[in-house]
Amino acid sequence: MGQKAKSNKIKLRIMIAVLVLSVGGAITFGVLLLYDMTTTRQGQDFFADMAIPVIQRPASLSRQSLDSENVNFTLMVDFDEKREQAPNIVGWIQSPGTVINYPVLHTTDNDFYLNHLPDGRRNAMGSIFLDYRNAADFSSQNMLIYGHNMASGDKFSSLRHYENQSFFEEHSTIFIFTPHKNFAIELFAGYNFNSNIEHPPMHFANETEFENYIEELRTRSFINSDLQVSFGDQLVFLATCVYAGDSPWRSVIVGRLVALNW
Repeated sequence: MGQKAKSNKIKLRIMIAVLVLSVGGAITFGVLLLYDMTTTRQGQDFFADMAIPVIQRPASLSRQSLDSENVNFTLMVDFDEKREQAPNIVGWIQSPGTVINYPVLHTTDNDFYLNHLPDGRRNAMGSIFLDYRNAADFSSQNMLIYGHNMASGDKFSSLRHYENQSFFEEHSTIFIFTPHKNFAIELFAGYNFNSNIEHPPMHFANETEFENYIEELRTRSFINSDLQVSFGDQLVFLATCVYAGDSPWRSVIVGRLVALNW
């Protein structure tokens, strides 16, 4: 066989290999896309079936501290019933005017609910969950709650809209319902961070550390708020991904936790 014939044969083999890889890649992409669409639909159906009614928030709550005596609505979550679908449920988070209306789960790590539904089924949609280092009754000094930034717009995707000041002003209060007490999260700051470098603080050693953090937080925040917070206030950090994939960048919205009398 001549040199030219050998060269052509090698080129043909390379072309066939490239074609096989391309077809294989396209098939793999198609399978993954179908899987993502299917699991997203399964997750959406699950959460729609589990959803509770959305409360009607008085407009007066948008930019001021809550006065529970003036709140003219109540909502009770039947946690005994919800535990049949979500054994590890510890609360319910709801943000009127957004898609956030989900159970909050809590377990022994921060990995399981990244890709499991509240009933334990594996699903890329995952669940909203409280950091495993936090107390399940929301009594910790600082609390971290996580949820995916879904392309479908579900879960914590709406947190990304807080970079728009007008969105913040319309949605500055988020509610947490628990088996023993109900809370409001009064939002006042938000920022993006690289999770390979930093994480929201779990606690503050003293008042000076707290005040320094709040000062830095307001400086880097993409939210403008005049809400005053003091040492001893419980803080809640709602975190989601900034980008899809393996990017370490996260977006976090910060608020203080206020116990309600209803």
